[in-house]
Amino acid sequence: MDELKLIHTCNHRVVTRTIKEDSKVMTRSTFDYDILDVPNILNIVSITLGGVLVLPVNYFTQGQRLVWLPKSLTTTWVFPRVDVSKIIFESVNAVTNYVENDYGLGVPAAGEVYEITYKYMDAEMVLYNEYDCILCSGTNWYLSPAPVTGDISAVTGSMLVVQVFLKYLLTSPDTDRLAPNLGAGLYPSIGTRYFNNKLLTEIYNLVLTAETQARKELLDRETSDLTELLDHVDIITTDFDPDSGKTYLEIKIITVGGETISFGMVQ
Repeated sequence: MDELKLIHTCNHRVVTRTIKEDSKVMTRSTFDYDILDVPNILNIVSITLGGVLVLPVNYFTQGQRLVWLPKSLTTTWVFPRVDVSKIIFESVNAVTNYVENDYGLGVPAAGEVYEITYKYMDAEMVLYNEYDCILCSGTNWYLSPAPVTGDISAVTGSMLVVQVFLKYLLTSPDTDRLAPNLGAGLYPSIGTRYFNNKLLTEIYNLVLTAETQARKELLDRETSDLTELLDHVDIITTDFDPDSGKTYLEIKIITVGGETISFGMVQ
C-alpha cells in the first residue's frame, strides 16, 4: 500500500546523531550520588575501582546522577578468570587452565577515585550548500517520513525521482537565471481562483511539464538503477475546499523499476 508523504522545503541543515563511547575519572562524593556532567548520556558501560569492576547491581543512573546503593545493600563476587593463552586443544577436547581470581566490588568509599565508561549520543549539525546537500540532493525539497537506516546518506532510488520531479513542479519559470525555461510553476497556479475544469486542466498540464523535465534530467544522470528513472506520473485526486480556499492534490510517481510513491500537496 502506498504511503502518503508530506513535502518540506530544505534548509540544507542536517543533524547527524552518533552513539559514542568515552570514559572519565571521578572521585566519590560524601553523598549517595555523584554528578556525571555528561550531556546526552545513554548508559554506563562499566565502572572500575583500581582496575577492578564495580558490580552494576550496586548503582543506577537518574538523569545526570550516578546513584550508589548503601554499603549494607551492595553485592560483591569472586569468579575465575580464563587465561585464553593457556587453552590447550587436544583432538576435539579443550583443557582450560584457570588462573587468579577477579573480584567484583561493591561501591567506592567517599574520596576514592574510580573510572566510569559510558555511551552517549553525539549530535552535530552540518550546513550544506544547495548543491551538495545530502538530504535533498540539490532539489531544495524532501518528503517525510523519509526511510532512515543507520547514518544519513544521499537520497537515492525512488526518493531521488520524487525530489527531482518536485523541483520542476514547484519551480516557477524565469526564476532560474541559468535555465529560465525550466520549471512548471505549480504554486502560483493553484489556490488563487475557484476550482473548475479550466484549473484542473491547467494543473494537469503543469504536472506533465514537470514530468517531462524531470525524466530528462534523470536520464542524463546515466544511472544503472531503474528505480532512479521516472516512468510516469499520475494525478490521483484533486479537490478544492471553497471554505478554506485551499486546493488539495495527490500524486503518484512510478519509476521504471516499478516502485511507486504517493504524496499529497496542499495550497
